[in-house]
Amino acid sequence: MRDILFCHDNDKYPADDVYNKLYKENVYELDGILQTFDNIGELNTVYRYLIKYDRLSDEAKDIMKEKIHEIENELIKRVETAISDGFKIISLADPLSGIEFLGKKGARVYIDTILLHLIYKIKNLCENNGCILHLCPKLSNLLKSYKGFYFKQIELEGSYSSILGALLSKHGEHITAGICIHFRGEIGRITAFRLD
Repeated sequence: MRDILFCHDNDKYPADDVYNKLYKENVYELDGILQTFDNIGELNTVYRYLIKYDRLSDEAKDIMKEKIHEIENELIKRVETAISDGFKIISLADPLSGIEFLGKKGARVYIDTILLHLIYKIKNLCENNGCILHLCPKLSNLLKSYKGFYFKQIELEGSYSSILGALLSKHGEHITAGICIHFRGEIGRITAFRLD
């Protein structure tokens, strides 16, 4: 499981065996592209690509696009496997994607050339297989900081003791955002992220 430092109410609502079992059976944690670059020791390479994008030669852009494409394909294979293994929620987290790391220009390039492409692909897989894509707070905040993205509060029919319970309820959304997947506390609504 990922680090749960952002989940402040977790002390009030401790996890139990039932919650842990529900989590392990339903949530697949997927590292984003920047985190994957960090995992393979190439984070600085992709950061330079994003920050210097406008000044790069076409050849340099093509080399990075190929690396990004390889990582994206690997992530999509993991999602396909997770769905076939019965996971209902794909939790996408890319903690290194904040504006504080990328700057505004690098963040815009990341959104336009990497993030949205990956989100669309995972969204399509989720829609076709009855799953939910959940975006971590870092990605949610990054997308909220730019115009053109639509977030909507969805009132649920009941109240739940965790975001996990809320996401597994019948709400009809395929992409949710805004709150950590590990959050435990009273939830009566979720935030939907709309691409269309």
